[in-house]
Amino acid sequence: MVIASALLVFSGSVCAEEVTSAFTVIIDPAHGGSDEGVVLSRGVTEKEVTVDIARLIRRDLEKTGKYHVVLTRDSDRDTSIFERRSAVKKGKPALFISIHVNAGFGSDASGYEIYVAGREMPPNENAGAIAGDMMRTETINESVRFARIVQRNLNEVFPREGRGIRSAPAAILDGLAVPGVVLELGFATNAANRKKVQEEEAGDAIARQVSASIREYFAGSGE
Repeated sequence: MVIASALLVFSGSVCAEEVTSAFTVIIDPAHGGSDEGVVLSRGVTEKEVTVDIARLIRRDLEKTGKYHVVLTRDSDRDTSIFERRSAVKKGKPALFISIHVNAGFGSDASGYEIYVAGREMPPNENAGAIAGDMMRTETINESVRFARIVQRNLNEVFPREGRGIRSAPAAILDGLAVPGVVLELGFATNAANRKKVQEEEAGDAIARQVSASIREYFAGSGE
């Protein structure tokens, strides 16, 4: 593995598991199996980095005894968007995080980006639709609140490299009725970032800051 550590292993199908605890968090390590994601170096791809970081976040949270953390995948296997979204819908978490490594925008682009679902909603006139829109707005507002916490904490790992919180279409977030974000952690197309996200120390630091953000988010929710 890219980030060496003694890791807790979750077994069983996330799609079959239903949990309702306010402290349930689902973490989605992007890619897997035949979908390698971006290439960071010879033999190291995005799919390995994302699952390693997700496992470290889970370990950090679960040792507190206050969180139930589910990964959409905990092995190197193909995991469709449908399967990932089904895990969230059935798991009913209080928070959802999808982890990626970025690429593109030229070799100078660096740092991290945080995405939340778009705010655009079609006009509705019936009471049920209005209530649905209000719930969606609250979900987006909570997503943004969490994103701001993560943004502040990830500055410790990527100083002065925050690229902001962005609202954009994301298939993994679209229509989900829980607060959620997509984290793009570093750029594979940037030499310094590429090196950083493969280092055990940096992976541990990213995981600590994300798990600290999760704890802060729930503390702010009065949980």
